[in-house]
Amino acid sequence: MFTHNGHGNHVAGILDAVAQVLPHGKHSVADLGCGAFRWQMDGYTITHVDRDAYPDAVYADLNDPFPFPDGTFDGVVAIELIEHLENPYHFLREVTRIATAWAIITTPTDERWFSVGNYHIRGHRIMVPLWLFQCYSHELGWHVSHVGYNHPSHEILIVKLEPLARRVADTHLQQE
Repeated sequence: MFTHNGHGNHVAGILDAVAQVLPHGKHSVADLGCGAFRWQMDGYTITHVDRDAYPDAVYADLNDPFPFPDGTFDGVVAIELIEHLENPYHFLREVTRIATAWAIITTPTDERWFSVGNYHIRGHRIMVPLWLFQCYSHELGWHVSHVGYNHPSHEILIVKLEPLARRVADTHLQQE
């Protein structure tokens, strides 16, 4: 079961859409850029990470190298974060370094959110379209395994990444 504390400034439908993509079972997860928002899912051990000082979160400026060893987590969740960072490639490189099995990342798709008049208000620095996820993840040995949106208006892109090695193993199993 997926639950949350409701503290957060997330667009309607995004939490339900992310919950549908989360794998079942036991997972260790880094919730990157968590802010005051806290979500839970049965079987999950969640490490909250943010640049603001929360007593229950690991401090990290996610523009810098992440403060975790390689392969620390099964998965990573980053809701409405990547568009606030200086370098999406650095972020994805660090995500794929600390996660072993999957990553779920969301970002706005509406160009108006990045127009000169709006992006400073929301703290957005860069638009990260689907093709960028596809190019960067492939270069890092991962692939886009799922693409979704928060609702029919497609305001928020929801991308799930998995290692290419997992895709190759799944393909071999299907062929046998």
